[in-house]
Amino acid sequence: VTYSLPVFLADIIQYGATYVDRFALAFFTQLSDVGIYNIALMAGTSISFIIVPINSILLPKFSEFFSRSGKREVKQSVRVSVNLITFLYTPVAMGIAALAPTVMFILGGESYLPGYFPLQIIVVASALFISQNVLVQGLSGTRHTKVLVVASALPLISNFVLSIILIPMFAMVGAALAVVSTDIMSFVGLCVVSL
Repeated sequence: VTYSLPVFLADIIQYGATYVDRFALAFFTQLSDVGIYNIALMAGTSISFIIVPINSILLPKFSEFFSRSGKREVKQSVRVSVNLITFLYTPVAMGIAALAPTVMFILGGESYLPGYFPLQIIVVASALFISQNVLVQGLSGTRHTKVLVVASALPLISNFVLSIILIPMFAMVGAALAVVSTDIMSFVGLCVVSL
C-alpha cells in the first residue's frame, strides 16, 4: 500500500489532466470544435500503442533490477529503454505530423481539416517528450512514488491554466498547446524532482 497508493493517485491525476483542455474547449467554443479536436487528439494519441506494451514490461523489470542491484542497473535500463522508445515512436509521430491534413480528411472529411494543425502540435510534442513515459516507469519501479504524485500535479495545473488562457484566443490550437504542456511539465517535473 505504501508504494501502490501514490502510483494509483498519480495515475488518477495524470488521467484527469488529459481531459481539462476538452472541457475548457467545450466551455469556450462551439461543440463542433470539440468534435474536430477530439478526432485530432485521438489520432495523435493513438500511436501510444507503440509504448504501452513496452511500459507494461518496464515497470516489473525496473522493480526486479532495483531489488537485485539498486539504482545502477535501473539507470542503464532506463537509458536503453528511452533510446528504444524514441527510435520506435519518433518516426511514426513525424509521419503522422507530415500527413496530418490527409489523416484528418480521411477520418472526418473536409470539415475536419481545421484539426490538422492541432494534430501536428500534439504528435510533434509527444515525440519530443516521449522519454517521460520511461521515467515514470523508472520512478515507479524504484519506489520513488511520492515523486510521481508531485510530478503528476504539474501537468494538471499547466493544462488547466493554459486552457483558460489560450483556448479563448486560439480555440483548438490553444487546446493542443495546453494538452502538450502535460507532457512537457511531466518531463520537467520528473527530471527536476528526481535529481
